[in-house]
Amino acid sequence: MKHLFEDFTLKGKRAPNRLMLPPMLTRRDDKELNGRADAGHVAHYGARARGGAGLVVVECTAIAPKARLGRGELGLWEDGQIEGMAAIAQAVKAAGSLCFVQLHHAGFKAAATVTDDLTAPSDCEREGRKARALRAEEIETIIGQFVAAARRAHAAGMDGVELHGCHEYLLNEFTSPTYNTRTDAYAGYALPLKVLRAVKAALPEDFIVGYRMGVNDNDFDAGVKLARALEQAGADYLSVSAGLGPVPESVPEDFGYNWFVYGASLVHAAVKVPVVAVNSIRTPEQAQDVIARDLADIVAVGRAFLADENFGARARAGEPVNPCFGCPGGCNWLKGRDCPALLMAKRKEKDHV
Repeated sequence: MKHLFEDFTLKGKRAPNRLMLPPMLTRRDDKELNGRADAGHVAHYGARARGGAGLVVVECTAIAPKARLGRGELGLWEDGQIEGMAAIAQAVKAAGSLCFVQLHHAGFKAAATVTDDLTAPSDCEREGRKARALRAEEIETIIGQFVAAARRAHAAGMDGVELHGCHEYLLNEFTSPTYNTRTDAYAGYALPLKVLRAVKAALPEDFIVGYRMGVNDNDFDAGVKLARALEQAGADYLSVSAGLGPVPESVPEDFGYNWFVYGASLVHAAVKVPVVAVNSIRTPEQAQDVIARDLADIVAVGRAFLADENFGARARAGEPVNPCFGCPGGCNWLKGRDCPALLMAKRKEKDHV
């Protein structure tokens, strides 16, 4: 595991290894939390930092109340939310890990429980829901909301932020020709690049600003083009995940991983900033292999860190990890604390004691 557990430095900040806990919703359908982190959030992220995640990205955090996926989503749209976020940052950094928070606007996918005024880059109707095109002045407001949320993340002691630009949320909608048919100043990649530049300009030089991008809004070539544009605009790292295009079929048979990781490898070869690979990397051996083969600079392990909060520590010690079950539908539909693999392991420990 020597490659996986090498120190990694990002903008002068040291991570103890190349294992990242990616942002995963844990409380989406909970009671109204007013966007504030509580003791459960602090325990969840602190445990996984102590368990060997060298870089931790706090789950998607809304920049505005009407930008949420659900009432339980975290937020950084007001100063009262800084305290809870600071507690998460403190717990993670006390373990020696870097801590980021993902900033998010749900766009067309905003929950009906938080808004009845659904907006998107252009007028659209999908899945029985209609959205109107954002006006230019509303887009400028959204840029300001991203900047304000990033400033609050900095005030909370975060090492950086990750802008959420994939999974069909607002910034991804603007990079996708499926949603964005505008011909004005916000055609194409304009909004994500403006948000990225504005956040970079508003925060100190050593504050890390990453971007989670979709690699398949059209095809891999378009994904690489987007990655290069984000790098030029100042992204400090790129986390590569799913966009809004079809599932690519051009993965070599002997590659060994799915199209998410293959897309990340193509981006990694095309840019100079660090690249994060993610999706279905569930064992220490897989994570090590991705780094050893130079497919990416950082490996994001999500489900496996829910199944075993000590995944990284066990891997480093050469101990077996509690295996992820690979539940159908993905962990997004489970609360992290209710992961069945984790619950079974805890029951076994209790019975053994």
